[in-house]
Amino acid sequence: MIQTLAVVGTGYVGLPLALLAEQKGYNVIGVDTDSDKITLLNRKVLPFLDDGLGEKLRVSNVGFTTDFRMVSNADIVTICVPTPLDENRKPDLRFVKSAAEQVSANLKSGALVCLESTVYPGVSEEIVLPALRKNRNTFFLAYCPERIDPGNAVYYVGNISRVVGALNPESLDKAVKFYSSIINAKIIQISSLMAAEASKVIENAQRDTLIAWANEIAMSIVRWGLDASEVLDAAGTKPFGFVKVNPGRGVGGHCIAVDPEYLIKRALERNGFEHHLLMAARKINNGMPEYTAELVQDGLNQINLPVKNTEIAVLGLAYKPEVSDVRESPVLEIIKILKRKGGRIRTFDPHVPKMSNKETLEDAINGASAVLVGTAHKQLVEQVTPKLLTSHKVKVFVDGENKFDKKGIKAEGIVYLGVGRR
Repeated sequence: MIQTLAVVGTGYVGLPLALLAEQKGYNVIGVDTDSDKITLLNRKVLPFLDDGLGEKLRVSNVGFTTDFRMVSNADIVTICVPTPLDENRKPDLRFVKSAAEQVSANLKSGALVCLESTVYPGVSEEIVLPALRKNRNTFFLAYCPERIDPGNAVYYVGNISRVVGALNPESLDKAVKFYSSIINAKIIQISSLMAAEASKVIENAQRDTLIAWANEIAMSIVRWGLDASEVLDAAGTKPFGFVKVNPGRGVGGHCIAVDPEYLIKRALERNGFEHHLLMAARKINNGMPEYTAELVQDGLNQINLPVKNTEIAVLGLAYKPEVSDVRESPVLEIIKILKRKGGRIRTFDPHVPKMSNKETLEDAINGASAVLVGTAHKQLVEQVTPKLLTSHKVKVFVDGENKFDKKGIKAEGIVYLGVGRR
């Protein structure tokens, strides 16, 4: 018998899962509280950039709805809702709690509920489980943290290994069977819900720490008159023991900039443990937008211009290349800092047109004294050449992700500054 899956949350995590499960033979329902997003999906229009997902959506028969009563048809329910930080940068679990309560009110007896949203250890048992029990449902509960990298052409939801923890052996067995039926990669069984939750937050806490290390090294190395990219590339030739990570203008997105905060805050509140290393990493990475804005200021000072009243083009607004997602994007913080300094900011991102105040790349850089590439989309890397900058009389170029031709740009007489590069 064909089983029905309800995916609650149809964003970067839920939509790829829904389309994959349909391909694997499930009847799939996509549920979301965002009516505008549901309208787009039912018109076969992606609400975000993902080159590989558009065609799958166009041929899909997934039904998208805002009506949680449709969950009552599901044998399996996955909760894939956002887990952001609030205005005080504390974990905001409102979406998880609301989703769990609405699922509970409409849950089919004997259904499997899997939470995929990234949370701190304990959320499944402290928030989701009580909500499901509230309506005296018979259910199975598991936690399988999402592993997805938007814009990655190699790894996608269908070929990345997954970790599964569950409330009891029966729940674990059902969850493993479900994920094994749709994913062509190893499904790792882990001892508990909390252990699975912890595995997810430490994945991204490690990544955040490594990036902070690279950023700190870059800021130090450049003071020796060295190029951080050259030095890190050289160190990266060691075939063992060294993990090469590139420095940049800061981290963003729904994972690396957020998940360590979940672990830091919860560890302190629950266990009185202070994550000194993780907090230091967060401080470094959160400080990179200020550092990058100072590079713009330094470059302008070299040509005897202030930031105030100077035309500055910021290219790329998304948190990483080849996505349209601006959540926690450090580029937005850089723009705020430059505006506070009085800069006249032009913005252009080919993938985020609604937040761009210029329609084309040429419009953005024409008449700008300085250009900062905040997000190195492939299109920008290919089109922003030394000759293009010269033709528009750009005097300062700041490479926020160290992806451009330093020698070629400097050869044109343009001031070049990167993160750890001069």
